[in-house]
Amino acid sequence: MHSKVTIICIRFLFWFLLLCMLIGKSHTEDDIIIATKNGKVRGMNLTVFGGTVTAFLGIPYVQPPLGRLRFKKPQSLTKWSDIWNATKYANSCCQNIEDCLYLNVWIPAPKPK
Repeated sequence: MHSKVTIICIRFLFWFLLLCMLIGKSHTEDDIIIATKNGKVRGMNLTVFGGTVTAFLGIPYVQPPLGRLRFKKPQSLTKWSDIWNATKYANSCCQNIEDCLYLNVWIPAPKPK
């Protein structure tokens, strides 16, 4: 009896998670793509306190100060050819992590005409 309940719960959880993934953001009509000097960046529109903002998250702005660059002045980024996905935050910067040079930019979204 106990194993049947467990199997039913696991099946329910599986289908629930699958449904959540399918309902999640599957369309790109809210994606915004802009051009920067390093390449194109994809942001997204977000609703915040009843208003809408366009967010660009986790955009690198200089080379990470790793290895030979550790104690040198910041080095410019090389251009990227693909579209940079700026719809998620960059990784958190813990004390031992040095790759932390990312920007999060929010701008007012244009009002619909």
